[in-house]
Amino acid sequence: MGRRLALLIATYDYQANGLRRLTAPAHDAGAFAAVLQDPDIAGFEVTTLINEPHYRGGEAIAGLYRDRRRDDLTLLYFTGHALKDDDGRLYLAMTNIRRDSPLLTSLPAEQIDQAMSGCMSWQKVLVLDCCYSGAFPAGRLAKTDTDVHALERFQGRGRTVLTASDATQYSFTPSKGTSHTAQPHSRCSTVTW
Repeated sequence: MGRRLALLIATYDYQANGLRRLTAPAHDAGAFAAVLQDPDIAGFEVTTLINEPHYRGGEAIAGLYRDRRRDDLTLLYFTGHALKDDDGRLYLAMTNIRRDSPLLTSLPAEQIDQAMSGCMSWQKVLVLDCCYSGAFPAGRLAKTDTDVHALERFQGRGRTVLTASDATQYSFTPSKGTSHTAQPHSRCSTVTW
């Protein structure tokens, strides 16, 4: 039996002007990590990154997908802000993102897609809890295209992608008095590993 490896990336504090601080990502990642690590539920080896710069996120993603066997199960979870450029490319915002150069200061979805495609595992799960998450993988939709095009995009052996929104939707933060978004709690209570 293969290994179960999860990388959870939560970003809620940004240096860039115009990206507001979020309240839910750290709580969501913590709750999801607890469920994934529980040997009676999922039994994953979990690595969590909170408020890290893009290069640390990139290194961790490379480590998640590098040297995997076919029977390994990988799970990548991102919660935080995401941006789309005028060509519809999706960027996952890390703490050091610059809105004028997201290609070099964020996690471009195209690169994550390439890393997943190069991974030998036949069991890869990607969970995107962010705005525009339906635009993954990037570079295939115009900014105003509202269709997710899931069948065209996510074909391939052993890849499952869960998104919190379509290609043009916002993903909402919780109201006052709650610390989690609805998505992780729903996943935690319904996913069977």
